[in-house]
Amino acid sequence: MDYYLTDGGDMFLRYGTANKTVRMAHADEVIDAIIHGITRRPRLTEEQILALNAAVKWFGFKWLVKDKCESVCFWQNKPEKRENHWSAYGGGMYTDIMTVKVDNLVSWSDPEPLDIVQTLRDAGRLEGGGMTDWISIKDRLPEVWQDVLLVCNGKVYEGCMMNDGDFENARGYDLTNVTHWMPLPEPPGEEGKE
Repeated sequence: MDYYLTDGGDMFLRYGTANKTVRMAHADEVIDAIIHGITRRPRLTEEQILALNAAVKWFGFKWLVKDKCESVCFWQNKPEKRENHWSAYGGGMYTDIMTVKVDNLVSWSDPEPLDIVQTLRDAGRLEGGGMTDWISIKDRLPEVWQDVLLVCNGKVYEGCMMNDGDFENARGYDLTNVTHWMPLPEPPGEEGKE
């Protein structure tokens, strides 16, 4: 099975082949399944492992948290403990969030956001790569008009660098404050073929 992470306003995890979707699940289902299946050594399904590794490797997400509306969110930056709530920096501002319940992880008296990388590491299933795959624009720029993934204000966009050195997303809007980029992942092959 191939893994896709799409963002159409909400984060969805879609498992399937290039021709047919086998399963689509909202991120809430994934985190719920992970939390209820975790003991001291997490027991993750193959789907959860694929989903979490892809979230880390291709999009740089490292944390799963719940926001004030009880929606599960992926975050790149570690949420910080405030007086009586958690807050995470993203999109140029701090956003109040509520953490997922992690009672089944360990007996913490103060639950924390779920660390995706540590969860995969504890399960012995962390793949190589991760944020090291992101290339800083200070180190190297993508080719002009090459479709790539771009990190702008803590969010990930598909886009490209234009002739003048500025960046735009796939819809043609200018992106400012781009810090990192990476090539797009290879498209999935046909089932049964390499």
